Parts: sequence; structure tokens; C-alpha cells
Amino acid sequence: MLRAWPRTFFAASHPAPVPGGMGVVLGLAAGTVTTVVAAGLDAHGHPAVGLVLLGATVIAIAAATTLAGAFGVAVQCWALWDGFLINDLGRLTFTQQSTPALLLFVGSACLASLLATLLRRLPARRASAPVVVRHPIHDRRDRRCGADPATRPSRSR
Repeated sequence: MLRAWPRTFFAASHPAPVPGGMGVVLGLAAGTVTTVVAAGLDAHGHPAVGLVLLGATVIAIAAATTLAGAFGVAVQCWALWDGFLINDLGRLTFTQQSTPALLLFVGSACLASLLATLLRRLPARRASAPVVVRHPIHDRRDRRCGADPATRPSRSR
């Protein structure tokens, strides 16, 4: 039998480490730095270099933010790739080369964000209880203080 997703599946009980708006800002900053690095690695002549570098940036930021933030990061990184590594001076065009790249960025961002959300919802592994080792000099229930009735020194002299 099919059941609906619970309403609290994407609730704030397991929030993303970076809120959506901050994820977009972080993605723009990281995408700009990545674009400059890719341009230094001659991504104008080899567009796949920029595509791989910006794709890794999209996936990394999308995994840390919400789905809306991931979508924003993907579109921004595509605009940086198409506007500065494929074309000149930020001119955006939809060509046979840039449209699949847009779909690749958006799809990988959404997949990374959803996968990270699912992983955050997994129950945390609980570590075993810590082992307490008591040293007789530092033990509060030491015989000398008489705190433990079983080890209280006798009063007979």
C-alpha cells in the first residue's frame, strides 16, 4: 500500500547546516573563485575543465544547503560558466553546449541536496557508554571519608 510522505519529513528537526539564502550567497562566492581558477587553467580553450570544477562546487554547496539554495547555486554557477568561460564578458546564450550543462548543474544540485537531507535524517549512531575508571586517591567514596557504608571504617579501637 502506498502511503504519503509524513509532513515532517523535511521539517526543521534536521535542518540544513547552511540556510537557503546563505547557500546562494556562499555558492556565488565559491563559484566566482572557481571560475577565476578555471580561467587560469585555460577553461576558455577546454570548457570541460570549467564544467568539472564548477560542477564540484555546485555539488559541495548543494549538499550543505536547502533544495532552494541548491537550485540557486546551480543556476549561478551555470551563468558563470556560460557567461565567462564559454562566452565573453558575461553574455549568456542557450546553445547546444550550454543547455545540457544547465540541466546537469540543476540535476546534480537537486540530487546532492536531497541525498544530504536523507542522510541528515538517518538516526545518529550512539557511542557506547563511556567507561569510568576510578582511582582510589581521587574517588569520592574513599574509605577514609566514610561515604560508603560498606567501607566505613569501624569505630572500635
